[in-house]
Amino acid sequence: MARTYFDLFPQTFVTSLMSLEFREKLQKRRLKKLVTYAKENSPFFAELYKDVNKNFVLADLPPVTKKQMMDNFDDYVTDRAIKKADVAAFLAGPGNYDSKLHGKYVVATTSGSTGLQACVVNDRSSQNIKDALMSVRAFQARIPFAILCSSDGYGITNVTTRDNIKKVPFLKYFLRSFESKKAAAELVEELNKFRPKVICGFPGTLMLLTEDPYAGKLRIKPSIVLTSGEYLTDYSRRKLQETFNCPVHSMYACTEGGFMAFECKKNRLHVNNDWVILEAVDDDFNPVPDGTLSQKTLVTFLGNKVQPIIRYELTDRTILHNERCECGRAGPWIEVEGRTNDMLRFEGKNGGTVTVAPMSFLDIIEEVPGVQSYQVILRGRNKIELRLVPDLNSDINDVCSLIEKRILDYLRYLNVDDAVMYLSDKRPQRDPVSGKFRQIYQEA
Repeated sequence: MARTYFDLFPQTFVTSLMSLEFREKLQKRRLKKLVTYAKENSPFFAELYKDVNKNFVLADLPPVTKKQMMDNFDDYVTDRAIKKADVAAFLAGPGNYDSKLHGKYVVATTSGSTGLQACVVNDRSSQNIKDALMSVRAFQARIPFAILCSSDGYGITNVTTRDNIKKVPFLKYFLRSFESKKAAAELVEELNKFRPKVICGFPGTLMLLTEDPYAGKLRIKPSIVLTSGEYLTDYSRRKLQETFNCPVHSMYACTEGGFMAFECKKNRLHVNNDWVILEAVDDDFNPVPDGTLSQKTLVTFLGNKVQPIIRYELTDRTILHNERCECGRAGPWIEVEGRTNDMLRFEGKNGGTVTVAPMSFLDIIEEVPGVQSYQVILRGRNKIELRLVPDLNSDINDVCSLIEKRILDYLRYLNVDDAVMYLSDKRPQRDPVSGKFRQIYQEA
């Protein structure tokens, strides 16, 4: 029987108050049920888990990659009526993000940032679980809430928001999605009319609202601002707090694993470990010690029976902690450092590859005075494009020169001697399809 949202909402709230031991026992029961169901109903998992006995532990289960899932899609899903060709046709149909596959499944796609797009099918129970986790632990039951997202595609936020409003029409008075690709002036006008208590969106999109003159035209008083989909820097957090005059917190979420972790008042991401398991691993899927930066992350979402996500590979680099947080909450919490495939790769002076984390550039640039917004793109061999918007009291060339000096000094320290940086005539731009703002990245 499908789990209803109205059952899950109080259950999710109560579970949040229970002990770590209770949540871990609940997690193990749910994992066993999901694995059993997957083996019995999915040819892919029946083969993958053929040597897994009933007394298994998590580490006994082989990891699964996005490529494995998509290459074996028809055998992967547990409903034999779902076929990859049907899903592809559904996604190709105009405006189907307002509809359900076979009349009962919500279909979402990943952004394809790793070069391979995945699609994820959710039944009603799976979606209700994700909604309850979001409502209770992120939105904290506040209404109304505004979600800034791309409203013309199959991103998980768009399709689930549309589905919820279609299912319960009066929700449109408390829940609204706003097109993140609109001009900031339009977003400000629409948000002022809606007057949300919660605003959720990509940090890059929200940061556009902090720029002059838009920030001065905002007439809303949210209780909280939530970000996801991109790394929330300390600078962005401070700027958003100043603009909206409320707490700003990050969420850790993805299409496959749903809402995986929420930030506490100490700005630490606590794993929703009643429904989610996260593992920090190296390149060979071996666990790394607590407090150590991983190369990958494995996610298990215990609520999706139709397309099981069990020890599924994410390219996010994370640091997993199990010590009690300063906020008082026990259980796992994580730091997210970015995706492995987001690394910048320069050619060193000896011909080798020098890998640089975007965070390194971010830390340098955000210490430079006069920066309002920026975007860095590594193009070709050691050629760096800088898109820059200075604040009103700063000269763009002066700010650019300081950024250039600090970045190139840092690269020389790493034995990259011939890098060049140039100031673009373009402003920082969001992805025209997903609406995401990639602040620092390498051109494919």
